[in-house]
Amino acid sequence: MKIEICVGSACTMMSAMNILDYFEDWAEEIGKKAIEEEIDLEEIEVTPVKCRRDCSGNYDASPVVYINDKVIENANKDKIMEEIFKVFDFKGLM
Repeated sequence: MKIEICVGSACTMMSAMNILDYFEDWAEEIGKKAIEEEIDLEEIEVTPVKCRRDCSGNYDASPVVYINDKVIENANKDKIMEEIFKVFDFKGLM
């Protein structure tokens, strides 16, 4: 699973760095837990990305997050987790 967080200026002003930090830590914890429980789990890749202009200058759309290339506007932790649960098999880890 690929989670990309826009770190352009508008998104950064709207807490993108907090989201990035949170999901980097979250992915690391899930990965460790999978190893401890010997569960083969799809890799979760969390990366910052440059602005792709998907907010079209609409600051109400910031921050923008991409999950497997699906655009999530006005992203927050709850919206991102909701989308993650739609596409990721946690195999009982959560």
